[in-house]
Amino acid sequence: MKAFLLVLMIFLSSNISLFGQIYLKSESTHYIGYSLGAGQIKEENLIPKTHKGLSHFLSYQFEFRNDVYRCFEFIIGFGRYKTKIENEALSFNVQLLLSYLYNFKIFENEYIDYYLGLKTGFASSLSEYENWDEAHAYWGNYLSLGPSNTVNISLDENNYLLMHLDLALLGIYTRPDYNRLYANEHWTFSNIINKMNSNYHFGFVNNAFQAKVSVEYRTPIFNDDHLSLMFSFYYSRLQADSGKPLKEFFIKFGIGIWL
Repeated sequence: MKAFLLVLMIFLSSNISLFGQIYLKSESTHYIGYSLGAGQIKEENLIPKTHKGLSHFLSYQFEFRNDVYRCFEFIIGFGRYKTKIENEALSFNVQLLLSYLYNFKIFENEYIDYYLGLKTGFASSLSEYENWDEAHAYWGNYLSLGPSNTVNISLDENNYLLMHLDLALLGIYTRPDYNRLYANEHWTFSNIINKMNSNYHFGFVNNAFQAKVSVEYRTPIFNDDHLSLMFSFYYSRLQADSGKPLKEFFIKFGIGIWL
């Protein structure tokens, strides 16, 4: 785990040292958007059943793009979920996603730019299942590193598609203990944060894996601002050595504006 944190710090510090150089010759844009996600969550530490529902997400991005493509993203989401045998969606899920990618331009022609690099991210998922176990919180946190692919396709002078394939292959993660029969959670902010960020383990693709695929269409609306329409898939699987996996899958449709 110490080796991973050292590599992560070197990666981030090298990007920060290049920040001023790239900023001078790159166009920067800010994104604010909303997306609706159809989600499936299977918390096998609790029950081997899939909870389904809808989540609402708000997101912010900060992007530089030239010979190097860099993007910082912040997403927060909330949704209500239920299994097929429940009548009402009483369970809830909260998502927090932070990521930073740094991609180098590998190929370009008149219509296509292809970038390849690394992406580091922090993903946090917190759920409470009222009908099944109202005494405990269930979560999965993952601080990760993995490859990032970006393809920019120019449709004409002003409209283009931006496609991403990002994989989280290694990092550190935390999951709740498998056996918590007699302990009740104190649902205070500080207590939940402390529990969710304790007992981290090093993880590789066999027990900590995430993948995101997205397609975004951008078109100008006024001045230099662009309307964004996005479609994405997100999959996550986290499993501690002593427990069972948390599996999550989201299909999201989003709309936003690049300023």
